[in-house]
Order: sequence, then structure tokens, then C-alpha cells
Amino acid sequence: GKLKAPKSTPSAIINSSGATLLTNQDKCVFSEFFCSAFTYPQHSPLPPVPTPSSIFDIPFVTPVDILCAFRSLSPKTKCNIVHYGLHNPRRIFTINNVPLAEPIVKDRNVEKVIVKDLGVHFSPTLSFSYHISKVVLKARTKMNLMFKSFHSKCPIIYSKAFTTFILPNIEYCSVIWNPTSSVKLTKELERVQRDFTRRLYSRCGLPPVSYSERLRDLKFTTLEQRRFVTDIVFFHSIIHKRYLLDVSSLLITAPLNRTLRNGHPLRISLPFLPHNSQSTLASRAISTWNSLESSSVALPHDPFRKFISSSLNTLFPT
Repeated sequence: GKLKAPKSTPSAIINSSGATLLTNQDKCVFSEFFCSAFTYPQHSPLPPVPTPSSIFDIPFVTPVDILCAFRSLSPKTKCNIVHYGLHNPRRIFTINNVPLAEPIVKDRNVEKVIVKDLGVHFSPTLSFSYHISKVVLKARTKMNLMFKSFHSKCPIIYSKAFTTFILPNIEYCSVIWNPTSSVKLTKELERVQRDFTRRLYSRCGLPPVSYSERLRDLKFTTLEQRRFVTDIVFFHSIIHKRYLLDVSSLLITAPLNRTLRNGHPLRISLPFLPHNSQSTLASRAISTWNSLESSSVALPHDPFRKFISSSLNTLFPT
């Protein structure tokens, strides 16, 4: 009697004998059925306690077993090979006497060698145009599904859905494929958010305004600026040993011999001369990192991210 009655209950229930149960008191007879179906466990002596040696009885793996496991691999379905570099000898590698083939996909009716590793598509030339095209296609598919699923006039609902379901796919592993050297790919990525904000204003009945005004009203930043923040923050984590990565071939710490007004002891330099068409994390972030003040680069991870996000107008103007 102390239990609150549910808001909606089944109108009638038929028991095993075919009678219709209408009231809650009649429906309680189901407890009789549960009692009849319940069986007490048989009282029997417990099994003997296993000895410590038999509890964790892991079979011993011999080198012969390992070789047999390798022989059972199927390189045709799981293993591929990609050759990088213009002067690569392009040797042939085999598993169980089966040569490994290059993964070939069709991109706009053109066959290309593309391998997918941890969600990122790599090509022999390290051009991420194919990966970006797949990211844009997936983002637009989700965006169309979102506008079909939601029927609201509230801009907050669409902006939250965009930042939750679409934006993480667009920015996944952007420190690897950030296309700063390609204006075409940068615009192709930015067009996703541009079209989203335009459709949001149309759906919510708002007057059409420019892209910059839509970003200001929705408190968004451009995708290019967001990738810039991700690069600098990831760079900060590498310098402060937050990520245990061997970056000796990517950058070296090179503090200046003389003191500058805006200099800091964590300045870095590149051990190589990057080509104009190449884009690496170090080449993208070196100028911004070296221009920061000592108090800024010494900040912890979260305060440093907030500082970079709040200083976009100075560090990365539109």
C-alpha cells in the first residue's frame, strides 16, 4: 500500500487458466506462479577447494606453437604493405610464402594505394586528400540525418548535436592530417560547418547573415582555428613530456644564447628543412610556440588550452 501506483498499467492480464485479471489485487496472483516455479537448490557438499597451483593453470607456449599460429595467418585479408619514399627499393615481403599486396581503393574512379590505420587513411605520398574526403562525406551524412531526426526551432539543440555527434569525427587525429598547406582541402572541411550553420538558421527561421556572424551568434570558431588550437596544445604536451613520444627526428630544443623580451627556454627548432608542400606538426606550430611568453608555455595542460583558445584573435587571426 505504501508503493505509488504507476501512471499507466496494462488494462488486463490473462493468467494461465484463461481468466482475465483487471484489478491490481487480482494481478498479484502472479506471485503464486513464481513461488511454484521457484526451486530450492539441492543441498550437496561443496567441491574441494582447488590448490593454488591449479587455479592459474596457464599452458606453456612453445616456439613451435608460435610458428604454427603464424602459419595460420591469412595475409590476403588482414595484411598489406605500403612503400614510402621516392627512393624506396620496394621490396616484396611475404607471410607463409604469400606476397603482401598494396591496398588499392577507388577514389573518383581513380585507383590509389590507401591503407587505413587506426581510423586514418594513409597514402604513399602522405597526402590526406582521400582521408579528408571520407571525413567530409561521413560528416555530411550525419548532418543530413540530424536535420531529419530533429524537428525543433531551438538553435541550441542543433549546435549541441553538431558538437556531440559530428565535430569529433571531423577533428579525429587532426594533428596528423591537418591540411594547412592546401587551401582547397581546408575550404572543403570548413564548408561542412558553413553549411551546417546556414541550414540551422534556415530551420530555426532566423534571418540570413554572413558566416562570421553565424559563428559569433552560436559561439563557434572556425574548424581551421580549432585544428590550430589542437596542434599547439598537443605540441605543449610533447614538450612537457605529457606524452612519451620520441620526437628527436621531428624537433630539437634550441634555447637562444641571448635573452629576448618574448623568449623562453623551451624554444625549439627543426632538424630538417621541410618542403613547402609538406605539413607536419612541428612545422605548423614552431613559429607560434617560439613566439609565446615564458609564463604561457609554463602553464599546465588545461590552463594552457584556455589561454590559446582565448588568444585566437592574436595568435591566429581570421
